[in-house]
Amino acid sequence: MLNDESDSAQGIALDLQNNKVYWVDLVNNGEILRADLDGSNSESLVAGDEDGVTGGITDIDLDLENEKMYWVKRGAIMRADLDGANVETVVEITSFVQPPSIAVNTRDGVVYWVDSSSGAIMHADMENGEAEVLVVAEDPAGLSLDLENGKIYWLNDYFMTGEGGSVDRANLDGTEVERVFDTGFTRGYLHVVGFEIPTSISPNDELPNSIQLGANYPNPFNPQTTITYELAKATPVTLQVFNSLGQKVKTLLNNQVVSEGINKVVFDASDFPSGIYFYTLQTAEATFTRPMTLVK
Repeated sequence: MLNDESDSAQGIALDLQNNKVYWVDLVNNGEILRADLDGSNSESLVAGDEDGVTGGITDIDLDLENEKMYWVKRGAIMRADLDGANVETVVEITSFVQPPSIAVNTRDGVVYWVDSSSGAIMHADMENGEAEVLVVAEDPAGLSLDLENGKIYWLNDYFMTGEGGSVDRANLDGTEVERVFDTGFTRGYLHVVGFEIPTSISPNDELPNSIQLGANYPNPFNPQTTITYELAKATPVTLQVFNSLGQKVKTLLNNQVVSEGINKVVFDASDFPSGIYFYTLQTAEATFTRPMTLVK
């Protein structure tokens, strides 16, 4: 248990640059909260009020580059600064039920959300938003973007019908809809991690000019995954794995001097349970953290 200050916690978003977790509370007029990744120092950013800026809130997403957070509520897509200031409406929407999920594509300036009442994935421009249908889905719930591969994923939720569900995907413009895999009885949210990892480096390739931590591959994984990182020069490196509670579960490198260039480390999770883990690369110059998902 990281935090018990919410009566009806819904969507969640992580800010790994500043080690913060954001989540929304649906009760009363709705609320957006923030805390450290270990659950401490929690604070209310946007509290429910009579003008309804959080009424029916269900999900949240972050635009860290522009220091904005976006959320979906009854009747509108909203945004504010990461500290809750400057609340504004991005686009007004129509839905007979509370939209369950939101995802922002800051690269192209597009916001996506699920309209369960009409069974559709919707989208709109962030600046002059007019809601449009992107994909007519079967019973959409969770929503996630893979911008590196130009895909949008959603969870078809058949929990109430008892027929199981599925994960589907399409291009970001709604074309080439396809089923990824069937699921069991499932509800709620979906998170997809995209990746593009170099697999080799030739003698003529330029060495990196900074420290970079790549996405692990494969992800999700079972039971092994490869972590890739780049160094501009030989330097002592510490590489550790933490569970979702922030507890260290594995040290892969302990202040070990590693040569410059692209380096890889294999993480074997045979002895660990399914769940979300975080791997952290630490050098004298900087610290980087990325999430990964173990599915057994």
